[in-house]
Amino acid sequence: MKLIELTARTIPELTDLVCAEIYDYGVMGVSIEDKNDIREFLENNRQFWDYVDEELLSGSDDFVYIRTYFKDDEEGNRLYADIAADLSQMENVTVSRSHVNDEDWANNWKKYFKPFAVGENFIVSPTWEKVEDPEDRTIINIDPGMAFGTGQHHTTKLCLEFIEQNTKPNAKVLDMGCGSGILAIAALLSGAKEATLVDIDSIATETAVANMEINGIAKDKYTVMTGNVLGNTSFANKIPDREFDLITANIVADVIKAMKDLFRGYIKPNGLLLCSGIISERADEVQEALESVGFTKISARTSGEWTAMLMRAPK
Repeated sequence: MKLIELTARTIPELTDLVCAEIYDYGVMGVSIEDKNDIREFLENNRQFWDYVDEELLSGSDDFVYIRTYFKDDEEGNRLYADIAADLSQMENVTVSRSHVNDEDWANNWKKYFKPFAVGENFIVSPTWEKVEDPEDRTIINIDPGMAFGTGQHHTTKLCLEFIEQNTKPNAKVLDMGCGSGILAIAALLSGAKEATLVDIDSIATETAVANMEINGIAKDKYTVMTGNVLGNTSFANKIPDREFDLITANIVADVIKAMKDLFRGYIKPNGLLLCSGIISERADEVQEALESVGFTKISARTSGEWTAMLMRAPK
């Protein structure tokens, strides 16, 4: 199957803003090619490998290339046109279009996904890499396939940092918009008792199940559900009320706001809600929406142009 590839060439300072513009259309993932980030990453993580393919550092320009993909059908072409029109109005952004086979997309990006440390306890590693950690960190092995969630993005890193510090032993976790399942896996490896993973995309939930198996997590410790909690009330009602000690939602600002009542219903009294995927300029409005249904903010962190916040449910 052919896919439309949208490539936005920009300067490093605009990377997060361009990504945010794309995410606002409901796109769940982008690839970012930034030679400076790769160089810095390799320099700061020398202990995790003894060989680096120099092709990773080839190229002479200092632009950032942000890519995302759409099906080559009526809806995909419409979405491409809308996003391209908006991005083209931004200074220092050039948009181009090409076609690729979906199997090429699924494999070519892998050369940029290398093991990396997150927080105090985690190393995230693709399944095609072998890594040993001299500091005895917990290794999360991930094959994202065509689902969002390698752990490399600011939003996911922020979530992983919060999870390692706030997952209580025997906690029940709900991962809304689970993507590759990386957040639920991190919670289970941090001592959570069980996890429920929900995503609207069947590719994501299938990928999450595969990653659970890769990380040796027993099937009785997780439940995976595919459906739209906002558009299908009967599906939303299948998720038990007041069941979860921790809810993670690494989505986007508008979806988090729309889910506020669902979060309030699903979470236990005094439970924790971890929200990310929020462009920082919209953090206040997300906080206000969650506070309107009784949550209170414990803390918030930013990375790049992104914010993650930890909220507590009322008693």
